Amino acid sequence: MLSNPNNPKSDRMPHDLQLKVEDHKSFDYKMLPSSFFASIISARRGGKSFLVNNIVQQFQKDRKLRFSHIFLISGTGFGFKGIPPAYKFDSLDALDYITKTQQRIVDYNRSVKDADKRIKSRILIILDDMAFNNTLKDDRIEKLALNGRHYETMDKKEGNGISVFLISQALKRISRTVRLNQDVFFVNNISSLVERNDILDESFYIDTTREGKKKGQKTFEMLSTSKDFRFIAIMMFIQNKRKLEDYIMYADAKPLKDFKFFGTAKDWRDSEDF
Repeated sequence: MLSNPNNPKSDRMPHDLQLKVEDHKSFDYKMLPSSFFASIISARRGGKSFLVNNIVQQFQKDRKLRFSHIFLISGTGFGFKGIPPAYKFDSLDALDYITKTQQRIVDYNRSVKDADKRIKSRILIILDDMAFNNTLKDDRIEKLALNGRHYETMDKKEGNGISVFLISQALKRISRTVRLNQDVFFVNNISSLVERNDILDESFYIDTTREGKKKGQKTFEMLSTSKDFRFIAIMMFIQNKRKLEDYIMYADAKPLKDFKFFGTAKDWRDSEDF
């Protein structure tokens, strides 16, 4: 490409751009909104279930932020032994049951003045795209991404509501509506050039100049290849983004020992998972 003779710097690429992983924050589950929607995109064996297990275990060890119920909607349930069988479903129809039940709790709690008598219902839904014929473009999922906070049952400080982890092997299986309205987007091991460019366009080009886009590309490459099972954490809910370091973080997925996320002895009595 020829340079503009009137502006010799116009086509100059930042070859000397020095980027470091340490310039970006490590993801912390406490950063998430009280009710959140997060997508996790990675190829097969990319560490998706490891990452979800890591984050959920941290929540469940936190007495203030732990989920009262965790539901898995998946074709196989592979990788999530910590959920009792009664809370595993293989159809998106389960979303209707979960959201309607939560709405009844919301309505009840709004009618009760005594906070001690309100029902605590902090729900996490894990959606695995293997269950749905390779697509997650469903109106019910989009509704959760757009209106999930409407299911919060008490004061936001209590954190009661519906949060979602949506897991997929491909960006194209998730609707653009969900991608642009979610709170956090975890990605790694993106082999498709088209999907990589979509992610860059949607999340990394906060600076639309030539140099800014180049920095976005190099940041994506650096964080994607810096460590096995390392995910880029795009914190879309953060306001006043001025530079990539403000909202582009990283999260390391680690294989952990099996952990019962929640449930009573009765919930686990007939389970072969543990």
